[in-house]
Amino acid sequence: MKVFPWFTSQGFNHQLMSKPLSSRHPLRASLGATILVMGVFSILMVFVAGEVYRGLIVDNRQAAIVDRVEIESSRVIGQLKRNAEQLGLTVQGGKEFRRVFKALDVGALRNSLKDHFYQYFVTAEVLRLVELSVFDKNMNPVVSAAGRGGQPVADGFCAQTMARVIQRQGADRLKVHSELCYDAGAPYLMLVVPVGAFRPIGFLRVITDPSFNLISMEQSLDMPVRLENLSGQILYSSDAWQDSAPDEALVTAEYLLRTSDGNPAMKIWVQRDMRAFFDHLAQTRLWIMGIVAIATLLTVLAAFGILQRVVFKPLQHLTSELRRVGHCWEAAQQLDSSAISGLDNVSEFAELRELYETLGEMALTDSLTSLPNRLAFERELDVVLTDARTQSAHHALAFMDLDQFKVVNDTCGHAAGDELLRQLAVVMNNEIRGADMLARFGGDEFGLLLRNCHIEQAYKIADQIRSRVEEFRFIWEDKSFAVGVSVGLLPIAASGLTSSGLFSLADAACYTAKDQGRNRIHVLRPEDMNNPENTNHMQWVARITRAIDEDGFCLFAQPIVQVGKLDRPVEHYEMLIRMRAEDGEMIPPMAFIPAAERYGIMPSIDRWTVRAATNWVAQRSREGKPQCICSINLSALSICDQRFLTFVINLLDESGVDPHNICFEITETAAMANMAHAIRFLSVLKSMGCRFSLDDFGIGLASFSYLKQLKVDFLKIDGVFIRDVATDAVDFAMVESINHVGHVLGVKTIAECVSDQEILDKLTEIGVDYVQGAVAGMPVSVADIDESVPRPRLDVIEGGQNPS
Repeated sequence: MKVFPWFTSQGFNHQLMSKPLSSRHPLRASLGATILVMGVFSILMVFVAGEVYRGLIVDNRQAAIVDRVEIESSRVIGQLKRNAEQLGLTVQGGKEFRRVFKALDVGALRNSLKDHFYQYFVTAEVLRLVELSVFDKNMNPVVSAAGRGGQPVADGFCAQTMARVIQRQGADRLKVHSELCYDAGAPYLMLVVPVGAFRPIGFLRVITDPSFNLISMEQSLDMPVRLENLSGQILYSSDAWQDSAPDEALVTAEYLLRTSDGNPAMKIWVQRDMRAFFDHLAQTRLWIMGIVAIATLLTVLAAFGILQRVVFKPLQHLTSELRRVGHCWEAAQQLDSSAISGLDNVSEFAELRELYETLGEMALTDSLTSLPNRLAFERELDVVLTDARTQSAHHALAFMDLDQFKVVNDTCGHAAGDELLRQLAVVMNNEIRGADMLARFGGDEFGLLLRNCHIEQAYKIADQIRSRVEEFRFIWEDKSFAVGVSVGLLPIAASGLTSSGLFSLADAACYTAKDQGRNRIHVLRPEDMNNPENTNHMQWVARITRAIDEDGFCLFAQPIVQVGKLDRPVEHYEMLIRMRAEDGEMIPPMAFIPAAERYGIMPSIDRWTVRAATNWVAQRSREGKPQCICSINLSALSICDQRFLTFVINLLDESGVDPHNICFEITETAAMANMAHAIRFLSVLKSMGCRFSLDDFGIGLASFSYLKQLKVDFLKIDGVFIRDVATDAVDFAMVESINHVGHVLGVKTIAECVSDQEILDKLTEIGVDYVQGAVAGMPVSVADIDESVPRPRLDVIEGGQNPS
């Protein structure tokens, strides 16, 4: 046996005693130093992260302020345009003004114009009037008047804007024209109003100062505001504005107001005091740093305690035993075996390593099916996505959702559902290639990653999986179940999409496959993925489907009121749908309806709306509330779907609602494109007692002959003809013609978008039966309809105010 020279009594004692204390315990010192360094690094990272977060907050706050200023300035300018337009119409509408205008009495015209500088709009500070000017019908200047102490604007004022006004032809000359322009170092709002109804005898120009109205943003924004012209001259500055040295806690944002041509017109500055927020951020950071320091200290103490018990104490025992028997080598054979047992802790490191590897495998494996889980799938997807970008390789991603799984789960219990998932995992895994990855995301959702696979080959593999699942029969306690799988498939190629973006698209494509009939594959092509609009639509598909499944829609109602009876209780409502966002805000339909129409989800939305509206009518009946007509919008896909018609018939039978109280609205365009289906749909439901409205009539350029074929009860005149009916002769004639034909056919007419008394008067003159819009009431939730639907006061409407 070879004896090492240091394993003697003298050699061992020399080696043992000659080591300093720090050299004999390097593990303890190293571990402690490592933990302390990590603690200091963590504290440093907290500090750095706080500074980065602080900078991001400032940038985001500036962007948010600019957005708010843009919205608020647009609102103020829009209100100024309406006030200036009302002023112009008031001036040109006076009989005395028109008389002296026709006579071209310049002196009388100037006096008439000057009078308006001392009337309501100016004296009440609704606007700051700069000049009123009169032009003949050829746009030649006749006379102008400026405010007290002011001078008329120079020749060539806002030349480009005036050139566009002069170049107008035909019916455009009958419309009020307004633009924001820039001249002589200041912005102006210029508005040109025709003098005379349908045969203008001249024009009136109204020039106002928008900076006067923009001052009001200080209150609406609740922030100090400063207005400057483009040369830096201050036009207005809030009392609370701070001009001292820049303060990092004082966020200042600049917004550039632009003319209608897109050229700069004015600088709008806004300040936001962030001191309180940053003080709170600093305090929070100190708390976190303190917690990290305490945690580091406790970790060091705990590590030393564990090392002392597991490593150092057995080694000390071993050292004392070796000293005791170190006088001779033979005595070493008498070494207490119990002292060496402490060395068994060395094997614990190997056990810990094995346990770590086992835990790692468990973290990446689905415990039910033994397939990779979502975390493992996402890691592999990141690798594949990098490969697609760097090597221009072609891969594919599939998102799969089982059909009819809920039936098994609800009928036989969760144990049966779990067994079904285990068996289907085996079935699907047998159909993929060796390089592919099948993973379970949770519930009945699976993911498939196909490496080096073009979309055509990927489709074949996905279809093979779909066929095997469709053929599979699940047996549980003498019951047999058939299931299917809906698949969303898309290629992974070099693009700017992230892994989360690909997941969202695949998820949305899967939902589209379900909405198209289930147990099928929907392929998302590269051209769809690279089109931002299509990508946005696909993301809406998943949100819409979840809103349908999780009752994430809300039902709103807008009154439809008989002309001349606006102050009476409402007997007719149009049902409108809103989507509830995660923050509780209501998303309007124009945000998600285009995506629903493109990907064929409208029948599902229509089903939700019809069911919710019918339940609401039934509830009103049970509560003894007055009955009313409930109008429900339907899409073109729904009126062509026999299953939807059957659904409506069954729902009316089950709910017990009087069909006479249900009115379905079909757009003119949808009816024209599907005339045969529309006629059949109407005839079946009208035989039950339901009513029908032809919506948006006029914009589809339909022939009046279609009205003979469509036996509707109401004809809704589109708002595009209503908005200018009081000032546009062509719109007036269109509304009058539609109303006349409707009455000849025995159809009641409804005017949409009726916003003020002037429009209402014209519609009354024409003989329209019902109106819908601001004068009748704005949309409200059906839950608040009896308390919150505003009944407009006639005196308010006659004053020209919008009841909304």
